[in-house]
Amino acid sequence: MQGLFLVQSFRSASSRYRVLQYLPYLRERGLSCDVEEVARTLRGRWRQLGGAAEYDFVFLQRKLLPAFWLWRLRRAARKLVFDFDDAIMFRSSSRSDPRSRGRMRAFSRTVRAADRVLCGNRFLHEQCAAVMGEEPRRSTAGISDEWSNAGLRFTGGLTPPARRAVVVPTVVDADRYPLHQSAGDGTVTLGWIGSRSTLRYLEALRPVLEELGRTRPNVRLKVVCDAFPRFTHLPVVRVPWSEATETAEVASFDVGLMPLSADVWSQGKCGLKILQYQAAGVPCVATPVGVNAEFIESHATGFPARSAAEWLAALGRLIDDPLARRRMGRAARTRLVECWSLAAWQPRMLDLLQKLVQESPAPSASGAA
Repeated sequence: MQGLFLVQSFRSASSRYRVLQYLPYLRERGLSCDVEEVARTLRGRWRQLGGAAEYDFVFLQRKLLPAFWLWRLRRAARKLVFDFDDAIMFRSSSRSDPRSRGRMRAFSRTVRAADRVLCGNRFLHEQCAAVMGEEPRRSTAGISDEWSNAGLRFTGGLTPPARRAVVVPTVVDADRYPLHQSAGDGTVTLGWIGSRSTLRYLEALRPVLEELGRTRPNVRLKVVCDAFPRFTHLPVVRVPWSEATETAEVASFDVGLMPLSADVWSQGKCGLKILQYQAAGVPCVATPVGVNAEFIESHATGFPARSAAEWLAALGRLIDDPLARRRMGRAARTRLVECWSLAAWQPRMLDLLQKLVQESPAPSASGAA
């Protein structure tokens, strides 16, 4: 069985966690896996998408292709998988209005063209179900039913057959993460890992972190990123992100942080930070938005927190109780290994791809845009 995996970038977290980390296992089980970035030039893309005919399936990761290029890929591909892990049918939460008819149309075209859609969480699965007409969409975070229904009208020309969308969570390789060990000097390290584009979520927690810095001299914040905040009262340890060192840095946290905003973009997030913390046996405090609420068992593996008062209470408890940190961290690691580890999901991914290839061709496999 031969598969072509098309990713946005070899360096992006989405590609690394949703595609690249699966490939060694798939190859060991006899799959021939070619992986390429989606070509950027017209000539390169023409050849790349037309060449999809040589494979048993094409796995398109996150990229919403313009209508013509999607048509060319669909014409060539025997089976098409579309995988995504963000609310790409909306604009980023940095925008005042997340609605985008262009994004919604492109998302609708892609979902209806695919033989299988892999959704990073339940919220994203609901968006697919609405596109496919399998169930009514729920109202979400200020996006009205009227807008949702209007935005999902399909105009791309592909026949909308009933295809199956499945939830495939983002997972981490627990074996790559060393288990957290306390520094033993009384210092408590709050940790956050992410990119410059998501640093605004940590900045929103500034009043809480400044208060902790004023009242608890043994607390510091470690930020693993490509940009760094400045705080008046809280010491910040700045660590440039590196794939080679990220697991060890996460394991050095005593408490992991994952603040989010309450919007549709955040509901589409797949909780990677929490999973990284849990893989290292680190308890977490997080905003219970979207999948975050599923990943954290309150008082067992960490704490959910919405308001500043809840954040201060949860962090204060973990800062003051090293035994609770250890207990929750170990419980979090155990749950991660069972539910959201690469080892747990590798066989499922293999089975999904094998069954897809064995299915009869879809009626609209050669539909036009």
